[in-house]
Amino acid sequence: MRIAHHDLARAGVLTTGEHRVEVAADGAAEGASRLQISATQQQETIRQTIKRLKPGGLYLLVYQSRLNTISDIRIIVRNLANAGYLAQGGDWGSFVSTWLGLVDPEHLAGIHLNMAVGFPGDGELTESEGVDLAEMGEFLANGCAYQEIQGKNPQTLAYGLADSPAGLAGWILEKFWAWTDHDGNLFDAVSEQAILDNLTSYWVTGTIGSSTRIYFETMRTGRFATHDAKVEVPTAVAQFPAEITRPPRSWVEAGYNLVRYTRFDRGGHFAALEEPDLLIGDLRAFARTLR
Repeated sequence: MRIAHHDLARAGVLTTGEHRVEVAADGAAEGASRLQISATQQQETIRQTIKRLKPGGLYLLVYQSRLNTISDIRIIVRNLANAGYLAQGGDWGSFVSTWLGLVDPEHLAGIHLNMAVGFPGDGELTESEGVDLAEMGEFLANGCAYQEIQGKNPQTLAYGLADSPAGLAGWILEKFWAWTDHDGNLFDAVSEQAILDNLTSYWVTGTIGSSTRIYFETMRTGRFATHDAKVEVPTAVAQFPAEITRPPRSWVEAGYNLVRYTRFDRGGHFAALEEPDLLIGDLRAFARTLR
């Protein structure tokens, strides 16, 4: 089984236009294929590139264009689907993985999310779910102003962040501070080196503009943080206590074929950085049920 992991919000993909693709094979840091292609060449180039990949590997696909081209996602993954595949994602990766569940259910074995989208329902809430909803309400009221400017005026913001290392650091560190699980010391949750690596990747590649513009592009399609049908492929959710959105289990079940739901006692939005062993362990346990 191959795993397609999508985390577009943190993918440091070089940009020289509206369309870009990165395809990398596990263990092939030297020589991972990077293609920058025109819209007219896009689909055929993706098809031919994936056909040339050696079988049997773990493949990481990062694809970003206008997110209303859902058919393009189907074209990408279909060429990797001979043995079936599993999609995993948090943040933007959860949206991409969800859409894969809708557009390619015949090949996709399942999806694993560490940030789930929920649909309000009438089910009884547990005490902990009531706390989750209250904290989600606080985030929506006071913690997501960044979504407004990134969704409406991303280019204006990009000029300032791309011109000032201090501005860039402030913009990103605010999110790390607020969205990770710690008692006052950010570096207890994420190492100082990981933070510096993250900031440097944005600064030296000049990609903060494209990372914020994804909000604008998606909001224009009406697909931001939502989907229009129930995902029927088997779905697992790993719920971390400091995640910014933590819908009740019954809400998640309304939108997904939920077969595994795990609540952890530590970790936050950046689970792959904060608690990689917990995240990977849950993903592996879910994958074993799909074989």
